[in-house]
Amino acid sequence: MVSRKNQTLMTSPPRRKGDNGDSINIEMLVDYAGRAALRHRFYVTVVIAFSVTEGIGGRHIRKLLKGVVRESDVFMEQASRVVLLMNNTNEPEALSALARYRGRYNGQFDIRYALATYPGDIRIVPAEERSFGLLRIAERRMEIAKHGTFGEVVSAG
Repeated sequence: MVSRKNQTLMTSPPRRKGDNGDSINIEMLVDYAGRAALRHRFYVTVVIAFSVTEGIGGRHIRKLLKGVVRESDVFMEQASRVVLLMNNTNEPEALSALARYRGRYNGQFDIRYALATYPGDIRIVPAEERSFGLLRIAERRMEIAKHGTFGEVVSAG
């Protein structure tokens, strides 16, 4: 990893022992980014975008957001959702980005968002779970958003 004035570049993504180099999962990336944020004292945000509408999954959401997501954000498409890792992004900046994403499809699709930020949300996670804490918090908020309203954004709870 190379650090340059408020910018961290992942020069070698995290891999599991014995990995042949093709599999990097979101838990490993969040862990890596979380540890880097802790060490270098910068912000990081995890966003889960999903839809409760049948037939709209991760691939569809990724296509909708293509072109509006910053090049520096890491996109991980999963079957029913997309997980975004936004380095150097605090909660107000993340909410602004989500407003931009929502403007992209102009309310045509019920895509909901759950987000967790470091350092804001990490205080509520036990120390031994802090590296995966952001993803767990975002997943918990995703469950809240599932029972919410059209296009809901959950950033607390």
